[in-house]
Amino acid sequence: MAPDRAYQTRRDDPEFARAWQAAIADGYLNLEMEVIRRLREGDLTTANGDKFDFANTIRLLATQRDTSARGANQIRDVSAAEVRASIDRKIEDIRRRVARQKLSEGKPE
Repeated sequence: MAPDRAYQTRRDDPEFARAWQAAIADGYLNLEMEVIRRLREGDLTTANGDKFDFANTIRLLATQRDTSARGANQIRDVSAAEVRASIDRKIEDIRRRVARQKLSEGKPE
């Protein structure tokens, strides 16, 4: 599957999006387990003899954990109508605040 098609499918198909997120979570879990295994066993090099990059790997895992904790990677099923309604409510709230501010400053709407 081409990457652009995968991203489009993720946007259009909530079930696919959930599976995508689950696969990413599994990947990070596997990476975390690999780091733990390497540290326990003293396996400090890659298959081709290079030094395993623990610092960047742990930094990546920490960033992912922070992102997950903030809920930034959670998928929520929201219809286009719900998004439009939310935007309309926000715009109306802004209009009311501007109108109140103008009234408090003595300016006509």
